Amino acid sequence: VPLGSTIESYARELRATGDYAYVEPDWLLYPALTPDDPLFPSQWHHPVIESEAAWDRTVGSPTIVCAVCDTGIDHAHPDLAPVLVEGADASGLGPALPESEGGVAEDAVGHGTAVAGCIGAAGDNAEGVSGIGWDLRLMPVRVSDAPSGSAPLSSILKGARWAAENGAQIINCSYEGVSSPSVQSTGAYV
Repeated sequence: VPLGSTIESYARELRATGDYAYVEPDWLLYPALTPDDPLFPSQWHHPVIESEAAWDRTVGSPTIVCAVCDTGIDHAHPDLAPVLVEGADASGLGPALPESEGGVAEDAVGHGTAVAGCIGAAGDNAEGVSGIGWDLRLMPVRVSDAPSGSAPLSSILKGARWAAENGAQIINCSYEGVSSPSVQSTGAYV
């Protein structure tokens, strides 16, 4: 592009000559980022949501905390343990109990660990799977200790509120089936 011109103005000038079918910048492109995790090829959701294209822009940020309000998270999981922050147990009666005060946020069923892995498993570490955001921090908020993984609505909402009050910028609650004023109120609060 000649000095004093912009890409757009120079493109207009060249198109106006009638000598060109199209005029476009010769963009510098990079290969799509693909993690070296051995189970990555079996993760069907990444191609569906086009994770690789997103990873070219960002793999997340350690300043972002994503709460997983579920059955807990396996604190010894090699892809998750390094990115865990303090969580809480919101599954019982009364207020949510932070782990530092004796709350248990360890996974009771396995569902919360699976969800956490989809969201934020460490990626490109030649181990296991890759999460959507490799470099996020994960906050385990246990809202269920039932063998089925089911949780009372009050525990889910209590967990989401606790997460918001304790630094989570993203809150995942992988439950469905209810639309109610309490859900709307908690959503607005969060």
